[in-house]
Amino acid sequence: MDNLSVLHGPRLPSPVPCRIDDFFLAKVRENEDTAQRRGIICGQHFLSYSDLKVRADRVRHNLHRLVVDTVLETSIVAVDVQPSNDLIACLLGVLETGAAFLPVDSHSAINRVKRILNEVKPACIIIDSSSAFSHDSETVWSSYKVVDIDVLLNDSDSHSEFNAQRPSQDTAATVIYTSGSTGNPKGVTLKHGTIMNRLHWQWENLPFQSDEVCCFKTSLLFVDSLVEVFGAVLQLQPLVIAKKHVVRDPEFFVDLLAAVKITRLTLVPSLLRNILLYLTVSHRVAELSTLKIWISNSETLRYGLAKMFFQMFHNNEILFNFYGSTESMADITYEVFHDLDDVEQKYFGDSMSLGKPLQNTSLYILDENQTILPKGEIGQIGLTGRNIAEGYLNQSFQENTFISNTFQALDGYPRLFLSGDFGRIVGERVVFEGRRDLQVKIRGQRVNIMEIDKVIGESPFVSWSHVLCHQLSDASKVIVAYYKTGNAKRTKVESDITMRCQQCLPCYMRPKLVCVSDIPLQTHSGKVDGIALRKLYEKAYKRQSSHELTHVDEKSRKIMNILALNLNLPTQAVYSKKSFFELGGNSVNMVSSIVQLQQHNLHIAIEDFSRANTIQEIINGISESNKVSIPKEITETSKYKIKQLNETPDNEKIIRIFTESFIHKEPLDVLLGVTSEEFEIFAESLYNAAIKDSLSMVVTDSANGEVVAGDFLFNYHSEIAVRHHQSMAPILQLMRDIEDPVRKRLESEGHHNLLYNFCLCVDLNLQHDDQVRLCHLMEGQTLKVAKENGYSGVLTNNTNPVTQVRCLQAGR
Repeated sequence: MDNLSVLHGPRLPSPVPCRIDDFFLAKVRENEDTAQRRGIICGQHFLSYSDLKVRADRVRHNLHRLVVDTVLETSIVAVDVQPSNDLIACLLGVLETGAAFLPVDSHSAINRVKRILNEVKPACIIIDSSSAFSHDSETVWSSYKVVDIDVLLNDSDSHSEFNAQRPSQDTAATVIYTSGSTGNPKGVTLKHGTIMNRLHWQWENLPFQSDEVCCFKTSLLFVDSLVEVFGAVLQLQPLVIAKKHVVRDPEFFVDLLAAVKITRLTLVPSLLRNILLYLTVSHRVAELSTLKIWISNSETLRYGLAKMFFQMFHNNEILFNFYGSTESMADITYEVFHDLDDVEQKYFGDSMSLGKPLQNTSLYILDENQTILPKGEIGQIGLTGRNIAEGYLNQSFQENTFISNTFQALDGYPRLFLSGDFGRIVGERVVFEGRRDLQVKIRGQRVNIMEIDKVIGESPFVSWSHVLCHQLSDASKVIVAYYKTGNAKRTKVESDITMRCQQCLPCYMRPKLVCVSDIPLQTHSGKVDGIALRKLYEKAYKRQSSHELTHVDEKSRKIMNILALNLNLPTQAVYSKKSFFELGGNSVNMVSSIVQLQQHNLHIAIEDFSRANTIQEIINGISESNKVSIPKEITETSKYKIKQLNETPDNEKIIRIFTESFIHKEPLDVLLGVTSEEFEIFAESLYNAAIKDSLSMVVTDSANGEVVAGDFLFNYHSEIAVRHHQSMAPILQLMRDIEDPVRKRLESEGHHNLLYNFCLCVDLNLQHDDQVRLCHLMEGQTLKVAKENGYSGVLTNNTNPVTQVRCLQAGR
């Protein structure tokens, strides 16, 4: 087990009582003096914990009195009340009935609210005066019982006569909806024991001091709010409620933090960055001298942000990096940083450490078959333990997410949650390696969004960046990098980012750039609002397309429309001095463009298209004749040199190029998921067979002698002894099945001496136009080799669309 990717948190007994409401009641009874002195502050209003208990009891009593047609102990009660003293009394009162509470926001997207309520069918909806449910005429709300919080807080005369039995079991405490990666709202059911395990860890590991003041600022729609509220309330610690408009404005928020002397704060990295940037220009760091514990969660904590924090704070402040999700009760691992040295030591490659599991939880790194990987290997993070939710309210969402725990013998927990996050174990810590939905495929290439974001974030002109992959249509995706800068000119910033992307990223990973003046954040969570960013992208390109192209002729307009369609750009954006590839083109959408142009009787050779330095050059090179000029022979250029494979010592480079080119771009290898390790077995044996004669070739860069491409050629009737992994067997068999009938037909026609072009590969780090030119160069050289060696023809098969179209154009 020592070599496997497994981490276990300490095993500790569950807190007693196990229910939130019972724990609060016991705490108030045991500490009557403290409960009368301490409480909740909301604006100018103070509510002691003793009075909070009384108000919670009223809610419990009146709910039983008003909702008589429902068994509350097994029900869900929706709550649409703004952050306030009344809200916390409401939550405790609902829990006292045995029901679970469902946070809703009547002012958010109405279709989403409808969907949630239709799925949950709550026993009632508790509202305050600000709720849209109180004055909305939507007939959908008419089927639900709506109860005003003021009615529930009324001190009824019959209160003393009410003696309903208090529930004692560990039942559901709340249902919180999260969209996750699907975009569909999923209700996560969290039991009392699950929430209490998370709180108990905090009380044991971050115990409250006598002078502590806590802050409740997160919307109840998000799981982090449970820790903010109950972490303080159940320990009778002073709790200050920060209103939404205050948290949004760094100046107002710092005013509040300083005025009431907040001592610990939980926040997402984007909010932390905003506060640090404000403190940089306002020089108010000293005013936050009481704020010693800063907890970052919900989003990835970047190395630069952690470093920025300790460059500003160095007076015993502690920065925590928490990892988790709604399904794991907000947090399930933690890392602590005390200073800059700590940050450096716990920074691994491109990621900050996520630390170790909390008490009564376990973490595994798993492969796609849910098998535990060896330490150090990257795989999906699987989680078990008392922090894991019961599952989704709609169990149809649970497939491939909440599964039976096959490692129960190791940890004793029945459910395993597959997080959708990738990680690896380094020492006794877990390191984040990206989201499953941040590992996207663009035109068959696997792209890690975090890698792009890291490159852009290294620009000294960029103060903030966020990279997204937008699905524009069923078959079309685009990577967009949104960034914010300081006083530098936009053209200078874009030039710097473009240069860095060209130096560090392959062509297919280079994003479109959108400069933003403000960072759009979600209203309730403070996380970056991806939907708002996409709207900015769409608006930017819609604005470009609003200008009429009155100065171009009909033929040019038709060509530009086709190119724009394949580039996912408005037509106006295509009319520029940039090349097709600079506008986001690649070999695949180049081929698609050429095919669509041909369908409109507009013809251009691939070589002419790829060489064009501007869109206008493409337009000039297009003929309305169906005869496309294909050069009979392409010779070496000053940029590239052709050499025989057996004269080149750099075998590792050509094997790597061969491997990477095929596992990322060859459709059959991509479809079957052939790995680099599996393909290298085949590549090495093919290379060893090819160097035995003088047919195969490589192309080198004239400037530095580096191998950039290669072509493996054989006599078709020679035995090619190659080894291969079983994953490639279907591909090789398919090739034989396709080639055999063709070979027999050619032999029957008298073509007995055939040169076999087995495969052609290019370095994927080259520009797309260079990749196409190299393909053409090697194909021309193949024809030359065939002629010089007396072959009657060349036999090959094409799974790549670029070479398929080129063969069609050449009449081959």
